[in-house]
Amino acid sequence: WIGWTKEQKENRLWHVLDAYILGAVPPYSELLGAKLVASLITSNEVRDDFREKYEGKPAVISGKVREGHLVLVTTNTALGKSSVLNRLKYNNRLIWQHIGWTSGYGHFHLDTGLVGYMMEYLNLVSDPIVEKNRFGDGPHWKLRVIRHCLKAIGLDQDLLKHGVKRGFYVAPLATNFKEYLLGETNSPDYYDAPMTDICEYFKTRYLIPRSKRIAHWKSHKSSDIRVSNKLKEIGQSGDGGDFEELQMQLACRN
Repeated sequence: WIGWTKEQKENRLWHVLDAYILGAVPPYSELLGAKLVASLITSNEVRDDFREKYEGKPAVISGKVREGHLVLVTTNTALGKSSVLNRLKYNNRLIWQHIGWTSGYGHFHLDTGLVGYMMEYLNLVSDPIVEKNRFGDGPHWKLRVIRHCLKAIGLDQDLLKHGVKRGFYVAPLATNFKEYLLGETNSPDYYDAPMTDICEYFKTRYLIPRSKRIAHWKSHKSSDIRVSNKLKEIGQSGDGGDFEELQMQLACRN
C-alpha cells in the first residue's frame, strides 16, 4: 500500500505507530467514547509526545538515531470492519482508512491457559526461547513460544491460523506521509489537529446527538462493570471452576 522497499521500510517504519487498543468502557462506550479515543491519537499533542520521547535517541535494537516524526498510525479491528473507525471525521476530514485485512493468523484462540503449559514444556526441554522475552530479542514472543512448542511436539504450525480476518486501518497524520515514509522528503506536512479542537468537534458531532438519542447511560453505576461482581455471579450460577475457568466463562458471555 505504501510501496516501499525493504530498505525503505527498515529506515522509516520507526515513524509509524501501532495503536494496539482503541476503545472506551461503559458508560463512555455508549456515548461513542471510542471515537474520541480514536480521534485523539491523531492529535498534535500525541505527535509532540512521540517526538519528545524518541527525538535524537538511539533505537534499542539497531542503535540508530532518527528524527522523532510520527506520520502514520495503524490499528487492527477485533472482527471485520470497525463501526468506530468507519466514517470517523475531524473537521470533515476522514481520519481512518480501511486498506485491507489481516491473514487470519494469531494466538487468541489458544489463550486459554494452553500457552502456559507450552512454556512449562519448553522449560523442561531447555528451549532458550522461554527466556527471550525482552524487547530486542525478536518479534512477538508469545507467537515464537507457540511455534517452538508446536515444532517440538511435531504439530503443524498452521494451528496458529484461526481464520478470523481483521480489518486493517491507517490514520495519516501528514498530507505527504507516503513521500516521507519512502524517503522522498524529510519534512512532514502535518495536519493541524489540536486536542482541544478534536474534543469540541467530537462533542458537537457525536457526543451531544448520541446522548439525546439514548438515556440509559444516565443510570450507569461503576459497580456494573466490576469484574469481581461478574465472577461472583458466574460462581453463584453453579458453573464453578477455578479462576482461569471463570475468566474464560466471562469472556464467552461478553
